[in-house]
Amino acid sequence: MNNDRIYYSKEAEELAGRQRFILVITAIALGVGFGSVIALLLAPQSGEKTRQQIGSQVETTAKDVINSANRIRDDVAEAVQK
Repeated sequence: MNNDRIYYSKEAEELAGRQRFILVITAIALGVGFGSVIALLLAPQSGEKTRQQIGSQVETTAKDVINSANRIRDDVAEAVQK
């Protein structure tokens, strides 16, 4: 992501980074939630089996989101230190 903004203070830059981080995490969480609901509604198999599959997928996605969030946090912290 290319960020050509000029910040007048480190605090403003940090705040903008935190806001982007929160926006990304929120968008991912909403996507996972909506995807799960749609999958349940359109599933061609039994409810129990579908719930197990979705639960497994949500768990995997949640781990991926946490890893991505940690990488973003580290990138923002590194950028702030520079």
